[in-house]
Amino acid sequence: MHGLKVIFFNVCKPITANFTLTFVGEKMKLEELANKGAYAYLERYVNSPKYSVFAQYSEVKQEFHPRVGTAKIFIPYQVRKDIDVLTAYPDEKLLSKINYEGVKFYEHPQFSDNADGFILATPTASTRTVINENDKSYFIKLHFPARISRFNRRLTANSVKHSIRVSKDLEESLAYAPKSFAYLPESIGLIAPEGHGCIIREITPRPLAKDERYLIPFFALYSKDPQTSDEPLLIQMIKKSKETPLDYFINKIVHPFIEVWAFYSRERGILLENHCQNTLLEINQKYEPTRIVCRDFQSDMIDTQVREEKNLEIPFEKHLIGGKQDPFPKEQEYSIVWDHFVASYVFPYFSACLKEHFNITEETTQKAIQQKFREIFTNQEKYFPKTEFKLVNKIFENNEVQLEDTHEPPKYR
Repeated sequence: MHGLKVIFFNVCKPITANFTLTFVGEKMKLEELANKGAYAYLERYVNSPKYSVFAQYSEVKQEFHPRVGTAKIFIPYQVRKDIDVLTAYPDEKLLSKINYEGVKFYEHPQFSDNADGFILATPTASTRTVINENDKSYFIKLHFPARISRFNRRLTANSVKHSIRVSKDLEESLAYAPKSFAYLPESIGLIAPEGHGCIIREITPRPLAKDERYLIPFFALYSKDPQTSDEPLLIQMIKKSKETPLDYFINKIVHPFIEVWAFYSRERGILLENHCQNTLLEINQKYEPTRIVCRDFQSDMIDTQVREEKNLEIPFEKHLIGGKQDPFPKEQEYSIVWDHFVASYVFPYFSACLKEHFNITEETTQKAIQQKFREIFTNQEKYFPKTEFKLVNKIFENNEVQLEDTHEPPKYR
């Protein structure tokens, strides 16, 4: 491995787990979640994002699109010795697979002209993140220098570093984090001299569970399966529990969701961008919710003031609230993350689902969520403005974001 540059943020530690990432196919019943392939099916097809007018826009070629493309695609890689390897507590076996006689550097097939080899993969909801079908222990997040939704999805060196550093901090916080929290480690980052990279995301949530668990993307909880007439998974779970629908939703979904977000923003200064694509629900074999599982940390904002108050290191170089490159006041950053990217991209879809199946008004659900937020995030006035901020309704050239004040009181806090 002469000439290979390896940067270790930590010492590798071995990982063992009893976890099966299996799911789908022709049905969307709770009992089908243990079937091979079900998870990939949920990612690709039980997914109806409508959070903005740009949500469905994609410059990905049809053959690589998660919904309309082929079931599997080939991801090219080059074996290179000029790749910077960043790590954050990776599984040792996984690291050895990536870093063997040179580094396997993966590229999106839409932007790759040559390769030393290929792996078979399944695209997930995000399009540029794929499941390695040759070794289902990890996802690969790829550089995609074109637009999906309103943003260019390039994966720059700085973004790779940021993701790995957030993942490292999450691992180091586990002893203090709520029991309702888990995350998918972005434990290996690869950066090419050309200035872009890819990220290896492990499939097994941490902390490790002792029993077998299943994962459901948040959007697949309320979305309908286009191939069946089955009720959404959330509705099946509620009916199976025989609990009051709104109480079930607030206690089993909303409470741990807000608990996790509040802990990391107030105690670690990390504003998790937990919209429905970045969040999964972990359930046990009785189909009961166990943990909120977070993934994809590329855009997470960092509150350096909180980290200084908590005597935490600040290894981050981008997305710094109050930093030189941050054009917005702190309270606006909190609002755009929670009010816009999280709450407005999550709760309205669950509320509509509950209204359709249980005739619970959306106003009733909204008030219950608001009450729960105030119960958990008791000092929100220290962080948030009195009104909501959102993205300006336009395409952002060079990903330069613009915000606007809605002049409306917050709906979910």
